[in-house]
Amino acid sequence: MAFNPVSEVDSGSDGGKFTVANRKFFNACGAAHFMGKLQFQDVSHAERAVPIFHDDCLEDKPETYALLRNLRKAMKLPSALAPSYALGQSTCSVRSFHQNENGYLPFKDDGGVSTSGLSAPAIGGMAIAFGGLPNNQKQKGSGTNGQFLEYTCGDGMHVECRLIVDYRFGFIYMTLGHYHKDSFAMLARSEAEINFELKPTLPALGARFGA
Repeated sequence: MAFNPVSEVDSGSDGGKFTVANRKFFNACGAAHFMGKLQFQDVSHAERAVPIFHDDCLEDKPETYALLRNLRKAMKLPSALAPSYALGQSTCSVRSFHQNENGYLPFKDDGGVSTSGLSAPAIGGMAIAFGGLPNNQKQKGSGTNGQFLEYTCGDGMHVECRLIVDYRFGFIYMTLGHYHKDSFAMLARSEAEINFELKPTLPALGARFGA
């Protein structure tokens, strides 16, 4: 499998803020932990490829890696446990709904989904309790594409970097460039997750797996 590295020059012309340091870290993740890619179309019908990295790509970022592990645990919890978990150590990292307005992440556009239809009901509960769109987006009457809750990364990466949970389908993504189109990657725990959880879900997301 071949990873296509991103440019390590910050042009500043493609939206977001994908710094040179974060571009280099993104490429280091891809060089050491690439597991494949998601291929799909964004909302403008342009072809996209989002790389998949193993969770361990964040091992050298201890605060963010700990947050990722906590989110993996939270995704297994029932919705009834959402308030008690959300009031624990993860609360400070909960940011808002991820709007995904450009469709840079794959999603299924079929309206609202009840808690019983969520792969990560406790995260969905946190979205109801602590989510919502930022005020500037609310004032514009913005909506969301998919069901995503985002969390602020640690390790000095709090300005540009987020972990993003797709709590409907049970996947985790990251952006290392404040939503810059080239800064997204999916995170996976193992090949088993890709083969037995991700791949069977791809038709519902209108996506394909690529090596």
